[in-house]
Amino acid sequence: MKIEYEYRPCRIKVQERTKHGSSTNVYEGLFHCWVSEKWVHTPLMRDEVGGQMQSTYGLVELRTGEVRMFSPNQIQFLDSKMNEYAFPETNGAILQAISVVRGELLKHGDLYDGFLASIESALSKYQDGQEVMDDGYNSKYLSELVLNRLIGEE
Repeated sequence: MKIEYEYRPCRIKVQERTKHGSSTNVYEGLFHCWVSEKWVHTPLMRDEVGGQMQSTYGLVELRTGEVRMFSPNQIQFLDSKMNEYAFPETNGAILQAISVVRGELLKHGDLYDGFLASIESALSKYQDGQEVMDDGYNSKYLSELVLNRLIGEE
């Protein structure tokens, strides 16, 4: 058995509080490792449960050089490590292509804009044979919701 540490590129999506509510920020960085934090919780209110608690976090070096800990559900790896493993029911080439397209869409660049325009065009023309705009829908907003859902951002 050989233990190696390798950095993995990742994107972190964080809901952060601001003076005017909250906002979602997206960071990019290099994942270093998983770390566990243990502590003892002392109940302060009735019906609270005390005891030893534990949380796991990912240690990530951001593009700014800052090192922060993030919850596992906030971290999205950008490399294709899964393609190195054999899953008999899937085709690695297809998974690689999906990974590349998804990565490009997540950049919100030209490919994202093209998909968005295509979805918006379809939504603005048809919904059960009716004009979407006649029903008061905002086709741009609906298109963005659909596309973000497809690439796993919503």
